[in-house]
Amino acid sequence: MDSILLKDIDTATRIGISEKERSVPQRIKISVEIFLPLKKTGATGDLKFGIDYDLLIEIVKNFSSKEHKTIEALAEEIAGTILTKFSPKGGVTVTVKKKPYPDMNYAAVKIHRS
Repeated sequence: MDSILLKDIDTATRIGISEKERSVPQRIKISVEIFLPLKKTGATGDLKFGIDYDLLIEIVKNFSSKEHKTIEALAEEIAGTILTKFSPKGGVTVTVKKKPYPDMNYAAVKIHRS
């Protein structure tokens, strides 16, 4: 199955279990991979057979502008919206990364929904 991949969209959000953790925006990176046939888009160059990247980025940034308790919840909201809006045949994979501690690269969740 073909896919569109937007990797490591850099944004900030208020996220965390505790109120203290959510009191300061944290940098996060969100990746979205949408599985759908792209042959027609490639053959015609017509975006009506594909998905506009700007719209995907807007969806991601819209959800990251809200407060969340977990990166899992953020990933679920993004995936649900993409499934509803675009109905991709192969589903969507959403990865959310954050850097909660200075001595680690990142913590992440990766979900696939269809």
